[in-house]
Amino acid sequence: MNSFIGNASSAKMSNIIIDLQGNDGGTVFLAFNTFKQFFYAMDPYAASRIRSHELANVLGGAFSEWWDSLEHDPDGNEGANEVYYQDHAADEWVVTNRINPATQTNFSSWSEYYGPVLDHGDSFSLPVRLPIQYKRISS
Repeated sequence: MNSFIGNASSAKMSNIIIDLQGNDGGTVFLAFNTFKQFFYAMDPYAASRIRSHELANVLGGAFSEWWDSLEHDPDGNEGANEVYYQDHAADEWVVTNRINPATQTNFSSWSEYYGPVLDHGDSFSLPVRLPIQYKRISS
């Protein structure tokens, strides 16, 4: 996709049609990055939430606490804990590296995220967004 958009920009194309008929899904980050190539100043909202129940609360609380306890090297040096840290950063049970759309800051704990929030007679967590960084393709 990056090559296609870069080549279209180099060829000074002014109109592009992206036909998604028959698309059975794919990588979420590809969709976000493609969106950002055309609308760089806009951020796609893309928040999600989970259904609140006892097992989710136990798993999320324990896993988020474990992940927060790992030593993290921001330079990415490959110690054993850094491998765990990076491997589990995208896990659904880790929430302290995710953004609270209401505050635009990371959740401080699982309990802050968990809720429950009642909606249409069911219980859910608060919405959560992934911290996504985009690369712009130069034209």
